Parts: sequence; C-alpha cells; structure tokens
Amino acid sequence: MNALKSAKPTLYLPIEIKAREFKSKVLIAVIAAESGFRVYMGTKRSIDRLVLEATEEKGGIYFYKGGKSISDLAKIKEKVDSFVVLDEEMGPAVHDLDMYCRRRIYPGTESLIDKLFVIGHEHQNKLEQARPGLAGRVFVTGWPRVDLWRSEFRGQYSCDGDEIRARYGKFILFSSDFGFLTEGRVLQEIERFQKISTSDIDVDNYKRLAWSAYNDFNDFVDFVRRIDTDERFPPLIIRPHPAEEISEWTLRLSGLKKVKIIFEGEVGIWLYAAAGLVHRGCTTAVQAHVAGIPSVYLVGDHSQPKFETLTYKVSRPASSYDELLALCVEMYKGGLSSKEVDVSDRILVDDDLACTKIVKHLEEINVQPMGAFRINPFLRFFRFAVCYLNEYREMKGWGLARDKLAKARRKMLGGIHEAEVLKAIKKLRPDFLGTVIERDFNLVEIDGCWAPVSEEKVAR
Repeated sequence: MNALKSAKPTLYLPIEIKAREFKSKVLIAVIAAESGFRVYMGTKRSIDRLVLEATEEKGGIYFYKGGKSISDLAKIKEKVDSFVVLDEEMGPAVHDLDMYCRRRIYPGTESLIDKLFVIGHEHQNKLEQARPGLAGRVFVTGWPRVDLWRSEFRGQYSCDGDEIRARYGKFILFSSDFGFLTEGRVLQEIERFQKISTSDIDVDNYKRLAWSAYNDFNDFVDFVRRIDTDERFPPLIIRPHPAEEISEWTLRLSGLKKVKIIFEGEVGIWLYAAAGLVHRGCTTAVQAHVAGIPSVYLVGDHSQPKFETLTYKVSRPASSYDELLALCVEMYKGGLSSKEVDVSDRILVDDDLACTKIVKHLEEINVQPMGAFRINPFLRFFRFAVCYLNEYREMKGWGLARDKLAKARRKMLGGIHEAEVLKAIKKLRPDFLGTVIERDFNLVEIDGCWAPVSEEKVAR
C-alpha cells in the first residue's frame, strides 16, 4: 500500500455558508494536512453523505460550526471518534452573549461535544456558565477568520480589490446584518427558536430582537432611497448578509441609481476596497478596525445597541440621517481615521495562528486512522454530470422555486470544487506540498502526502 492509500487520521470540514467560511476552512485544512491529517472539505450535504452513508469504518473528527439537534448529533457520533465545534456565528459582534451561548448549543447535547473552540476568554466564561456540562472542554484559540485579517494574509485581497475599485470607483460599504427582512422570516425564526429554547425570557428577548431588526430594515430602506437622490452622499454599496434574502433587497430597493446592492465573494474583499464602512453591529466592523479602516455604527430607532460591545467601541455612532451623511462624507474624503481601541480582551491574537492552535488540539484527540475514500469511477462520472447540471440550474435560476433559489445562491453559490480550493491554497499557503482532489461532487480531499504525479494532481 502506498503513502496515498495508507490509513491516516481523518478530519471532516463541512461548510454551510461559503462566503463566510470557505477561506478559513481552507487554512485549517492545509495546516491539518501538514500535521498528518487527511482532510475532506465540502458542503454539509456531501460531508454528511460521506460520513453517514459512504464510509463503512468508524473514525475521524467531525468539525462543525455550531450546535446540532441531539438526534442528528447522535447519528454523527456513531460514525466518528470525535465531534468538535467552532461556531462561525459566535464572534466579537454578538450583542447578548449569554442568550447566544444557550441558543447555539442545544440542551442535552453537551456530553456529545468533545471540544469547543472560542475567540476569547469572555466567550469561554459565558459558554461554560450557560452550559456547565461543557466545562473543561471549551478552549480559547482565537478565530480562523481573524487569522485572515492579519497583515501576512492581506495580499490575497489586493488584486480583487483593484478590480472592484476599477469597476465601481470609490465607495462606502454598508455591511448588513438585519437578518430579518420579511414578517414571514421573523415568525419562522421565532418558531424555530421556541423549539430549542428552555427559557421564556430568552424567547421574549429573541422576539424583541427579531422585530427590532425587521423594523430597522424598513427604516433603512427609506434611508437608502434618500441617499440615492442626495448628491452630497458618497456612492454606497450594500453588502447583504449571507443569511438574508438578497431578492428581498432588490425587490424593496429597485430602480436605484447611485446605491448598488451586491453579494459577490467574501466581505473582506469589498471592505479593503472601500473608503469606509457603515454597519449596525456586525463582525466586519472589527475586521475594519484591525485593518485601520474607519467605521460608522448606524443606530436604528428600534434597536438597543449595547455600548460595551466591541463593534460599538471601534466605531463612531450615527443615529440620524444627517449624522450618517456627515460621517460618510468625512470617510469618503479620507479625513476620518480608525478609532484606537484595545481589542485584546475580546479576541485572542498572538504569534500563533488560531488555526495552528486548533489543529494542535485536534492532534490530542485519540482518532482511529482510516483509509482514503474512493468512489466507483462510473458512479463518480454520473454524479458529477447530474450535479453539475443542477448547479448550473441554480446559477441560472432555471426551474427552481424562489425560496430554494435564494437560499442556494446566498449559501453555496458555485459549490466547493477543486479548482477554487487550489486557488485559495496558493494564496494562503503557497508552500503547501500536497494533493488536492475532488473525490466526489462538492467533496475535496486535501492530503499532505506526496503521490506520483501521474496518479494525482499536485497542489503546486
């Protein structure tokens, strides 16, 4: 048996929202592969198909973004050695961390989670208080997304940023995180939260937050229409949140001339191309602060921002149209600097990458080595043909219901494929010596071992 087919510890990396998670998961995958893991990265559907259906032997580490229901998690634990969590949503922009910790980890699942990685010590303390059953298994590692904000990775955005500025000129970026753009979405999410919550107080708080965000969105629509006709206001690009219905943005704000609504690629590219940032409490504000980009916190009439939150501290507040206009004009002229705020108490950043710390924790887990996954060539050919056709339909919107199409486009536009993974690796880790192969549709294997060039494609 050659090195390629030898048994190795396996790491499964499902991705739910591509624009938010893709590059940080690629960085984790490469570092893990260099440390001896065989990594499978892909959509949730492809990873779950591999773990629950295609793999006969038990083993590996399932690395997920948050909580799962106890029934789903129990099925996964029957097939893997370990289930670990790094929550992509529990970052420095969370307003009510206590409620968020209870909401993100389903009651009764604590014993099934082997390790949970968080961005800072405050998150660790709050999570262990909210879910005492996790005490001793919550580790402060920092955040892989913050790794990508560091100066050594800024070069990956330069070409894309130049292209954006060439297309759109100078602009202010609005990074949205309303989340609730329709009454139906508010009611749907409240119903879902009621099923997993054990506290009436948390349910009431969630209802208040959801309706406040929805009402603030309606007010912002009026703001945008005013901005679009105001010659004094700088050009504005609205970046919808990946969880928002982009079609609702375009429906409510049709016919705009100066303001543009664009959801393409990851938000960092647009941030570094912008003259400044407007937000209402999202993680992008912290990224802007790290990059030295000025930001403005838009305080809605219905929202109740917590002034102690990091996103508020690193930004300048605007609670009216005139205040927003004055600050955006100043940002656009280059006269507004980034605020000087110490973020070290909220975000762990030191010499080691968060991804490196996480992989070191994974190496401590007792994992049964497994052989490499291989699919029947005829089945692979058939699946690729059918799935590429479906993916093309999603890109074009052919024959798909509006809700299904909107979800596919905002969460997983373009899928998880070999060429894009290779491109990301070359930017993030150009010295990586290993193989990158799409073993099944939307399922990419990243292995740190060399293989004969005639048999495998080498990542450099």
